[in-house]
Amino acid sequence: MNTATNERYVTDLGDRIGVLTAQINSLNVELAAVVGAFDQAGGWGGGGFRSMAHWLGFRAGWSNTDASRLARVGARLDTIPTLTAAADRGEICLAMLDAAARIT
Repeated sequence: MNTATNERYVTDLGDRIGVLTAQINSLNVELAAVVGAFDQAGGWGGGGFRSMAHWLGFRAGWSNTDASRLARVGARLDTIPTLTAAADRGEICLAMLDAAARIT
């Protein structure tokens, strides 16, 4: 592979990483919204689960830390609408939403 071809290949890979990251960010907001609605409806209650995060760990295989973050963001999306919209557009990640949700 010549230098120009390799540079183009690397550029294309970098662009693809950006697109996939934006899609993941957007899907994380959608997931957080569904988790929030499920939590509010008490969907995790019963079956010996202690919390939404505990249910996510068991049902979806999330680590305790990641499940807690997702549940926290899901419960507070309505308090950070501007950031939620940015994440839905793929511009910011779940960790940034969590940081904002913690202080609102």
